[in-house]
Amino acid sequence: MRSMLGAVISLWLIGPALAGHLDPAAVNDAARPAKQPATDKLNPAVVKLQVLLDRAQFSPGEIDGKLGENAQKALRAFAEQNYPASVGSPDRPTPSGTLKVTGTHESPTYRYNPDYKFKSVRSKRPFDIKPGPNNPVGAYWIGLSAQGYGIHGTAAPDKVSKSASHGCVRLTNWDARVIGENVKRGTPVVFLDASTDTSSEQQGGNAAKRAAN
Repeated sequence: MRSMLGAVISLWLIGPALAGHLDPAAVNDAARPAKQPATDKLNPAVVKLQVLLDRAQFSPGEIDGKLGENAQKALRAFAEQNYPASVGSPDRPTPSGTLKVTGTHESPTYRYNPDYKFKSVRSKRPFDIKPGPNNPVGAYWIGLSAQGYGIHGTAAPDKVSKSASHGCVRLTNWDARVIGENVKRGTPVVFLDASTDTSSEQQGGNAAKRAAN
């Protein structure tokens, strides 16, 4: 079951670094990639990410400029510790692949679409919930390019990472705001599936889906 998520926004703003034959200036000036970098190719933006993770004590292993398995594991670990969140259940899964941010909204109005067919909602007509403590998407909304999906806050922060969402990425209000203030329209959001293997099962790990911008 895909139940929990760690959402992480990687700003990748660090000093020069050198990996392989990359020029230090190229690494320093590298912009956030528009799509998920390849796992087998050298990428200056990945060097920035690896150095940031290493400085945050989430070692990605060798700083080689490739978004390989070790770098992805370090990114997931950083995400889980710093941005606990909830994602969808098998019945209401979170999207896969790469999406883009379509906009951000402080104090959003939630509009329910009856096509969602949430079990907890009896209404067969659309309705709005105004901003406030009872708004199910909390105090901040980050829209994604999959219709009806977003990264958002919650009216029940104590349940974040402890219960599944209806498919969106549910964070605490403060984490949603921090991420929202550091992204813009068009920022890519990559959903990474964490495979469950024997070692992770022995350590009590569950299969998870994480998002990284």
